[in-house]
Amino acid sequence: MNTKDPTFLAWSKKGPQLMIGTARGNMMIYNKRTLKKQTIMGKHSKTITCGAWHEEENIFACGSEDKTITLSGDDGDSVMKGDDPLRLKNEPSLVQFAGVRGENPNESYREKVVSIVLGDSSLLLCNMREPHKPTELSFQVKYGTIKSYCWFGDGFLVSGFSLG
Repeated sequence: MNTKDPTFLAWSKKGPQLMIGTARGNMMIYNKRTLKKQTIMGKHSKTITCGAWHEEENIFACGSEDKTITLSGDDGDSVMKGDDPLRLKNEPSLVQFAGVRGENPNESYREKVVSIVLGDSSLLLCNMREPHKPTELSFQVKYGTIKSYCWFGDGFLVSGFSLG
């Protein structure tokens, strides 16, 4: 793998891994403890543009210009059922993981959710238990494009837009 064309980098929040995405759609995981590099090829066909590591587990999500998201463990193996990437209608950006509290307020378990900005104007929320059944939050054109967003509390979301 040619690491001279990196397009995305992210350190694991839990372990010693650095995920590197390239212009050719390949990934490399570098382990700073063992100094080993693991190349992962064939998950994406175009440039990797975004990604994120989960805060509590060593899993990461990568988005690409091929309009797909893959969810992988720190060994590079897919953690999605069926091993298929999540196919999207627009290019993904600003991928994040969140812990969202379930409907029972007495329960401490948090659902793992991957959130993805699609085409600058909508936010896709994918529960890790059923990633192929996402919820899309579309915003009105009058707000402009999504510039940033942040998860907080028990799964609340705040978004910032180009027009306010």
